This record gives sequence, C-alpha cells and structure tokens, in this order.
Amino acid sequence: MGDGGLAYGIYQIHQVMVDDYNRITGQNVAHEVAFDPYFSHHIAYTVLAHYKAHIERLGKQVTVDHLLFIWNGGGGAWIRVHHPRKDQKQINLTRYRNRAIPIIINYINEQEKRRKPPKRTQV
Repeated sequence: MGDGGLAYGIYQIHQVMVDDYNRITGQNVAHEVAFDPYFSHHIAYTVLAHYKAHIERLGKQVTVDHLLFIWNGGGGAWIRVHHPRKDQKQINLTRYRNRAIPIIINYINEQEKRRKPPKRTQV
C-alpha cells in the first residue's frame, strides 16, 4: 500500500488537506509546509477542529470514527460513519479505521499509565 510519496510529513498530509486548510483559514500555504512537524500538526488540528465544529452544529456527537474518516477521506467523509455506502471508498475508510484504532488505543493507554502515580511499597 501507499500513495507513491504524495503525502508529506509525519502526518502524511495530502495536497487536498492543505487546500482545505487554506480554504478554512484564508491562507495560501504550499503543500511542502507539511514536512514541518509543527506546522503539519497545526494543519491537522485546524482542519479537524473545523469539521468537528460543523458536526456539532448539526447536533451530532463527534467520535474518533468521524475524525478518522475525515482525515482519510476528506471533509464530507464523516457522514459515512452514519450512512455507509457499498463502494471502494467505504472499504478504504473502514480499512484505515481498523488499522488506526489499535494505535490510538495504545496511545491512550500509554498516556494513562504516565498519569497514574507509581504504586509505593511499604518498607
């Protein structure tokens, strides 16, 4: 699998996501900024926060699935969480979700371990 190097940086940002960021913010940044780890984080946060707010304005509770579908399938892909279609895009979104969820769960579990104070033994 892969996209032949079309996605840039640690967040694997495609040109379409940069275009979306530019539309949302009114900026005109180049796709190459996605190689900067800090700016790519900013792009991801900005785009996902935009769509999160949109979904919430529609009265829906945002889930990890919504965000994963947006990240992998574009801004309108979140609707496929509620209304899946029988097409290749849905198959790809589901496959992406199934690969990402264990990574997210592992990350959350590691964060929780760091928050808990170590158990003390009695001396």
